[in-house]
Amino acid sequence: MSVEPKIVAGVTNGGASLVVSKDIRNVEDLPGTELATPQFGGTQDVALRHYLLDQGLGEQVTVTPSSNGTVPQLFARQAIDGAWLPEPHASLLVKEHEAHRLINESSLWPKGKFPTTVLVVSQDFLAEHPQSVAKLVAANAQSIHWLNSVSAAERLSAVQAALNKINGSSLSDEVINLALGQVSFDEIPLEDTFKTLVAHQSAVGIGEPGEVTNIVNDQWIGQRPWE
Repeated sequence: MSVEPKIVAGVTNGGASLVVSKDIRNVEDLPGTELATPQFGGTQDVALRHYLLDQGLGEQVTVTPSSNGTVPQLFARQAIDGAWLPEPHASLLVKEHEAHRLINESSLWPKGKFPTTVLVVSQDFLAEHPQSVAKLVAANAQSIHWLNSVSAAERLSAVQAALNKINGSSLSDEVINLALGQVSFDEIPLEDTFKTLVAHQSAVGIGEPGEVTNIVNDQWIGQRPWE
């Protein structure tokens, strides 16, 4: 049995930022600070550690992995100076806790694009159920097409309804609307970025270098069965 993942479509790009207290105005203010990330070894954790390494600040900033749910409390108590967070958590700190975006991760990537969410299936499932995968990719594409076609108000309403259904609650319209402005929806999986992501992980000492040349299978991208 092979559980090797295959990325069959993109979903969401962008939407991660280093948000910090108002006293930190530029990168030169970061030495001596403590910054949070959602999880050790996760996407934002690697992004922060690699950014600090690239800026020569790897030994001058404390990185503290903390769950997204506890970061606002830590920030409000001034137990941390900021955090590298995905949306909508970054926008929550900006909108409700007087933080500001010091670094938008999009500014660090070619053409300002990096993957946040992708559609993944196991290689076994792909081999055994190609028609199901094709339908899954098509449904994903249709959802993205709808999100990119409707008004901002309709998009906000749909996202809020989905979040409330899944979690039983959500954040304010102001926070979710700000967060939606930080992301884009696209079925193209940005294949060239995955090699860079793995290289960044290895550079900061988390995991080993890996081969991701064949991680994307895009044969179903571009279908428009609803048209």
